[in-house]
Amino acid sequence: MINLPKLDDQNYNEIVEAAKRRIPVIFPEWTDFNEHDPGITIIELFAWLKEMQQYTLDRIPDAAREAMLLLAGTERRKPAPSEVSLVFDGEVPERLPAGSVALSADGTEFTLTAPFESQRFSVKSVFMRSADGYVDVTGISSEPGTVFYPFGADLECTGRYLYICVDAPLSELTFDIMTEDRCEVPRNAYSGDGAPRDIVWEYSTRSGFKSCTVVGDETHALSFPGRITLGTGSDFGECAEEAPHTGIWLRARVEYSGCEDMPLLSGIYTNTVKLTQKRRECAFADLLIKDGQIELDDVLALNGERMLMLRDCHGWFDIPEPEFQLKDGTLRYDLSQYSGMTADDGKPNARVVFCTGDFGNRIALSSNGLSSQEFAFDPDGTVLTEELRIMVMDRSDSEFPRWNEYSYIDDLELAGPYDRVFTYDEDCRVIAFGDNENGEVPPVGSDNILIVSCSLTRGASGNVSAGNLRAVRTARNEYPVRQYSAGAGGRDREGLEAALRRFRYELSDCQRAVSDGDYRRLALKTPGLRVADVRAIPFFDPDDQYAPPEKLRGIMTLAVLPYSRSSYPVPDERFLSAVRKHMEKCRLLTVELKTCAPLYVRVNISAEIVCGTSEVAQVRGSAEKLLHGMFSVYSGGRSRFGEPVRETDLIAALCGIEGVLTVKYLRISADRPECRRTSSGIQIPPHAIACCGTVELTTAER
Repeated sequence: MINLPKLDDQNYNEIVEAAKRRIPVIFPEWTDFNEHDPGITIIELFAWLKEMQQYTLDRIPDAAREAMLLLAGTERRKPAPSEVSLVFDGEVPERLPAGSVALSADGTEFTLTAPFESQRFSVKSVFMRSADGYVDVTGISSEPGTVFYPFGADLECTGRYLYICVDAPLSELTFDIMTEDRCEVPRNAYSGDGAPRDIVWEYSTRSGFKSCTVVGDETHALSFPGRITLGTGSDFGECAEEAPHTGIWLRARVEYSGCEDMPLLSGIYTNTVKLTQKRRECAFADLLIKDGQIELDDVLALNGERMLMLRDCHGWFDIPEPEFQLKDGTLRYDLSQYSGMTADDGKPNARVVFCTGDFGNRIALSSNGLSSQEFAFDPDGTVLTEELRIMVMDRSDSEFPRWNEYSYIDDLELAGPYDRVFTYDEDCRVIAFGDNENGEVPPVGSDNILIVSCSLTRGASGNVSAGNLRAVRTARNEYPVRQYSAGAGGRDREGLEAALRRFRYELSDCQRAVSDGDYRRLALKTPGLRVADVRAIPFFDPDDQYAPPEKLRGIMTLAVLPYSRSSYPVPDERFLSAVRKHMEKCRLLTVELKTCAPLYVRVNISAEIVCGTSEVAQVRGSAEKLLHGMFSVYSGGRSRFGEPVRETDLIAALCGIEGVLTVKYLRISADRPECRRTSSGIQIPPHAIACCGTVELTTAER
């Protein structure tokens, strides 16, 4: 980063004194430097002006800094609402209308953004099968914080199955899978490539089990929480063979376990409903008139104030609200009297605008026809600008006055003279329009600016903890629910300083690998994998370690360590292939990229320690535990690839044990011929990791 110069480096007195010191050089005849002298008065005046100008020049306003960030391609992140998944506790409604809400204890409102329709089946029981038999884990889904390994915790899972019993043999079934991540190394975000393991799903028939069709899998083979949709056959039905009991079963087994950790589940659900943390003050629905009628199923439309518009070849025009029928919570309008007055192009030709009663007196604004109009708009909450929509009426003397759409734009200076746009200043809490140079000016009129959509959020405060939401309410009914996971995804508007810090980080977080550190940093971010450690080794070929230097030019080898429960994790070809595919986009054209598994070197240790206590056995046990811990594969952020084994390090560690006076002698040896003995210890290959072999300790009491 370039260090900016400090321009405001003088105060008023320093400027005056510096000017006085220049007087004898420039005009020696000037000898009176007292304050009564008119020349000194002029110097003091200009010193004051200079101090003010320096102060201004040394400060860059926030607007200029934000503009420079945009020029560099970094935009301040907008506020975002959190989302939460809820499970019905008891009765499951056949349908929930859009706008159904759930309130937390502190009044935070979560809204259903689209109608919900329940599935026509439910989960009756869940079992695991191992060599010891069947284990009923049905109750785990209703116990927060309880988890289970459906196929066991070890990679060797032959003969293990997950069984799900349902109450209806449908041709397509969707499950919501909740997973837990309790590993030290987090799994990188999924990007759509292959899964770390292969899971086969099967459905029951009278004669046994047959393979399902996986219609969709958001879980990445049970690696992430999400939905799984399975397709079955026409022979899907009850089965008693190879099942815990007679029933309609789905089962899963691991065909290929990969090299990472096994799935850890906390629940299997159906009919999970997802809500978004926002409060709708105003919204609209575009509908297509069919047989002279429109139907609307929205809680806010039922409870709030409504306004109707129709669309013809000239645009939208409003009409008086006709009488409506209410059936099963659905609004139905008869618009047959407007037959022939609407556009017949197959697109929505009716619009219903609805808002809360409190927002009704703020929905309309009046334009004075002047440029750069601003309207105060300060609702109780953070405005989601992506859902802020406005319509403006044409001039009243137009031949066909119609409502026109005005779109939100972040900066009016990016708009053209005929663009119908507006912006919202979150800091000043005003809606602003253009000046006919940057954005069209709304024509003059009374109540001719209409806010047709506005939603508010609480940002990061909406990430409520589990168990806060207990019921979902519609216009008429209330359904009890359970919230097993906390809300996620909510964030406040990013501050300017935070955006600057992110910009500096993104500058250092390059997407092109040049140095060894670049290769390591990018390989650790391979999508969908748990990568515990990587070492980038230039001029090294694991297949030909003793090749002459001229053959190793341009070769970069990545030694990759996956994260798993195994004592000595080894990546499989699928894991290494995923790393190579990811790094292929990052490498330089002249680099030949190779990947390899870590080479484990067993280090055998023999030592004699002198104890200052009679608890010799306890000291020996502590020493053995310490030595095994020093050779742990996962070193808490420190890369152990190629790390030499030094006798002095081991002696110092042993001497630090309580009860050890001294180490009489210590000898180490390695079981690999590639290792080289040095005066200080053992030097291992660059792609190797030293692990603890045999430990022979003799103890003597002083």
